[in-house]
Amino acid sequence: MIDSTISSCRQISDSTASSILRHGFQVGLAGYPNAGKSTFFNALLNKKRSIVSPIAGTTRDYIQDTFTLNGITISLYDTAGLRNDSDDSIELEGIALTHSLLDSSNLIFVINDLTLGEHHSLSLLHSLQERYPATKLCLIHNKLDQSTLPPAIPTDNVFYVSALDGIGINSVKQYIENVATGSTERVTDVLLNHRHSALLSSIIIHLTNAKTSLTNGMSNEFVTIDIRRAITALGEITGEVLNEEILNTIFSQFCIGK
Repeated sequence: MIDSTISSCRQISDSTASSILRHGFQVGLAGYPNAGKSTFFNALLNKKRSIVSPIAGTTRDYIQDTFTLNGITISLYDTAGLRNDSDDSIELEGIALTHSLLDSSNLIFVINDLTLGEHHSLSLLHSLQERYPATKLCLIHNKLDQSTLPPAIPTDNVFYVSALDGIGINSVKQYIENVATGSTERVTDVLLNHRHSALLSSIIIHLTNAKTSLTNGMSNEFVTIDIRRAITALGEITGEVLNEEILNTIFSQFCIGK
């Protein structure tokens, strides 16, 4: 009985939402060089945090900062531009780092330079969708202020913005908030799981100690101490109130040594 209980207690599954608890809701920015990722990054933060330059490949490392939406911490990552024709070893290292950050992101924005057309970054979007099938991706058509193309109607995962002028940024922030808020139920589950994990770990310890006491032929007093503690911890998980009177009744009618 004790062995099966210990085995069941060890079956605690991990959840991807635990990353939200540790690091906040992570949003990664991806795109070709000079798409305006750094300007978009600064616009979301509402401050100058990332260096903006017309020179492609300026961002070699990544820039990270946080802001809050509806009480949820948003961790934002400005990453190196993605391209396949670079022979710069430092830039290639930055691109590899970009993929490692996108891999842990809860939401990825692909920034497209609208002055080069609405289809300019579609191949990148599709490749990232294939690479990160479990992650939500959105296309951000940037530089709306410089484009002569009439924008199409925005959809759930396509936005038209001017990061330089702030056009459309509030809509993007609202979208991030909606997606992040939708993850709070999973966060609540993880909070409960973390608490339960601690309790289950203590149950394992107490039951293991009880088993050792039985194996070594120790008196029932040593066994009952750990059994009581395990039952108390189990009651905290199930929500049952197990007071001293109930425990005394249990142990008065049950011989641990048999």
